Amino acid sequence: FLSVSGGLQDAYTYISRGKVFANAQTGNIVLMSGYFFDGDFHKGLHYLIEAFKDVATDKKLCIVGGTSHSGEYVEQVVKMAEDDPRIMFLGFQQGAALEELLSNAYLYVLPSDVEPISLLEAMSYGNCCVVSNIVENADVVEDKGVTFEKSNVKSLEKELKNLLEDERIVNMLKAESREFITMKYNW
Repeated sequence: FLSVSGGLQDAYTYISRGKVFANAQTGNIVLMSGYFFDGDFHKGLHYLIEAFKDVATDKKLCIVGGTSHSGEYVEQVVKMAEDDPRIMFLGFQQGAALEELLSNAYLYVLPSDVEPISLLEAMSYGNCCVVSNIVENADVVEDKGVTFEKSNVKSLEKELKNLLEDERIVNMLKAESREFITMKYNW
């Protein structure tokens, strides 16, 4: 999906640079990735879309992930996002395209109520991670990420606003996350 606000540079780089947007190369995206389009509302994508829509930012929300089927949940989240050109569904990504997105995200958000699987990879790329406060997520990020109250859109919105307004905190957490996670999970 191409955003109208992205202009020709985004279209050019999307086509010529392995389907990666120019903004991904400048840290101008908030990223969520995972296999969330399996109809499982526990992944929390709807929380993120609702919270992001109420945040004043020129950054884009790039939602990356595969789908096993279309269904009611997929239709719901796509409909929620259709009136906000900053929200883009990039589909399944792998290899260089996914590495580019993970390496250059301003924030990585995992609003899941149930699982932290993609969190380890996101932190290994040095991302500032924003995660729901379920034990599985909180135990992974410790104090090297930001947590919000599980299933609480306003709590997520508050943390997004704080981080989008204070680049200093984001940069500090980014600087610490890669080394922290690779030392903690060095198996």
